Amino acid sequence: MTSTKKLSVILSTLLVSFSCVVLFYKAGLGLNFVVFNLILSAALLGSAYISKRLNGSMVTNLVLMSLMSFTYLINTSTIIRVVYFGIWSYFLLLTFGTFTDKNNKYPYYKYITVPIEQSVMGAIGAILTLSSIRITKSNWLNTAIRIGIGLAFAIPILIVFLGLLMSADLAFREIILNIFSVEFLKDLFNLTLIFIVTTWFMLGILFYNLYKKKLPEEAKNNKNNKKIEKTSRFFIEGTTILLLVELLFMIFNVIQLTYMFGGEQLITSGGYTYSEYARKGFFELIVVSVIALILIGFILKIKKTDTTVKSFVMKGLGLFGLFLLLPMTLSSYYRLYLYESEYGFTRLRMYSHVFIVFLIIIFIWFAVKIISKLKENTFLYGIQIISLVALIITGFARFDSAIAYFNIKRYENDTSSDKELDVSYLYGLSYDTTPKLIDFFKRSEGDIKEETAFFLRSKYDLIQYVEKKSDLRDFNFSNEIAKNQILDNWDEIVKYSNIYTQKVMDKYENNQNDANFGYRYEDYDYCNNRIEFRFISREGHQDWLSDITIYKFNDLEKVASNSFHTYEDCYELEPGKYILTGHDYDPWNPKEVFVFEVLGGEDELYFITKD
Repeated sequence: MTSTKKLSVILSTLLVSFSCVVLFYKAGLGLNFVVFNLILSAALLGSAYISKRLNGSMVTNLVLMSLMSFTYLINTSTIIRVVYFGIWSYFLLLTFGTFTDKNNKYPYYKYITVPIEQSVMGAIGAILTLSSIRITKSNWLNTAIRIGIGLAFAIPILIVFLGLLMSADLAFREIILNIFSVEFLKDLFNLTLIFIVTTWFMLGILFYNLYKKKLPEEAKNNKNNKKIEKTSRFFIEGTTILLLVELLFMIFNVIQLTYMFGGEQLITSGGYTYSEYARKGFFELIVVSVIALILIGFILKIKKTDTTVKSFVMKGLGLFGLFLLLPMTLSSYYRLYLYESEYGFTRLRMYSHVFIVFLIIIFIWFAVKIISKLKENTFLYGIQIISLVALIITGFARFDSAIAYFNIKRYENDTSSDKELDVSYLYGLSYDTTPKLIDFFKRSEGDIKEETAFFLRSKYDLIQYVEKKSDLRDFNFSNEIAKNQILDNWDEIVKYSNIYTQKVMDKYENNQNDANFGYRYEDYDYCNNRIEFRFISREGHQDWLSDITIYKFNDLEKVASNSFHTYEDCYELEPGKYILTGHDYDPWNPKEVFVFEVLGGEDELYFITKD
């Protein structure tokens, strides 16, 4: 490994590690993720160029990953963000593998083994670096690397020793705390830990790919011939398997077509609800797609024989198998349509539609592979590109906004007297629903207008809380658009929200009077003039929240917390503005956020929960 190559590895590692600390410490994912992705791409491309390992697959992967990172500027859906980060990490590991192998040269199994290999080497590669470097008088770079690795090991050990000594000796603890605050020590530890982990991973994985792992050599002709002979012997076995699988597909299709044309009565008579039916179809389709992938794997294996008849038979079986997949996808799509016609759109149903379309595109690519002479590696690389492009399009599509649009449109087109719109569900989605709710609020009337105003006001409470925890690094366009549109209509929203709140409080008063709850009378004043919180459901009943935390509005200083609130819990709050957060009994529901103001003299404060 030349000095130039070693220097590029060190500089790339330090650049990525420093960027990770600066961009992500105490921050979410937004603009910082885009910037980090660009810096990471520049570092990898620079190291690859210096090491003469730069190739088209690497550039393509990094470009697509960069485009995927831009979705964090637009999309605020937690599910999308978590799933995309996992997929982004997977393709980052594949990109590391392109230092020695192009993605379109991977056999199918390497799409599993390469990420595992790169993960392991990221964990232990730095140890290999340490064990392989020999210090000589003339090699100052090796010496510097040894020192750096020594520091990387020493810093966390020193921090652990410091914590133990502070716990053992109060005088020593007092001196350290006078020099450094507890918060400073926490920040120092966390920053150091992020830097060390990132440095360790990058150093290990770059060292492994640029030094330990050699470029692959072409296989010898006689070895290839031997593989062809070995593969061709599985023609009968492969044909038998494919015929049985396609027989299964045909039976499966008979059942699906029966469901498709049997109508609602057949669905409910089979013991299924609408929800179970839609989910059942979707997961069945996943299983079928896996079987289809296995089927194509066999085809690609057998197709390498030099017998024309065998090749024709396998292509025919492959195309017939893809043909059998078509009614399965249409059946699944139809089931979702039935459910959405009855109950509206949700994330699962929307993503189900998208996944079905994605599968159809993959099936078409499979058919192209069978008909043409595409190599197996090129075919798998095409699936990778199609997947990345589909994910990028999905990230920019803002499905939560579409869910709000279709559900509102369905409500407005419904002429029945008992029509309903679950505004609570739309509130629980990302900020992308806010513009659609604002438009609906402007043109709606009556109770639904008041309910929509209540949730828009609650959304603004959530926006204020999130903004207090964020900075420029978390910037997101959807958040900004939602905030501005709410503020543009703030007076009307407050007006109708107050009407809705008063109606809920009237329900609550009536329920309390009917139940004759004694603890509300003066003889049962648990709080003795301190503030007591009362959480009221939208139906006017007593409600509860867990994991309550109260912050000062201006600086988010925590002033109180409670794992589970009851009517006996009281709080001493000075006059001022506060933010209260908590969860209801269902952990999957969105966090409850309330912005409120204490004027002084209150005994009780009422909050209406969203569920």
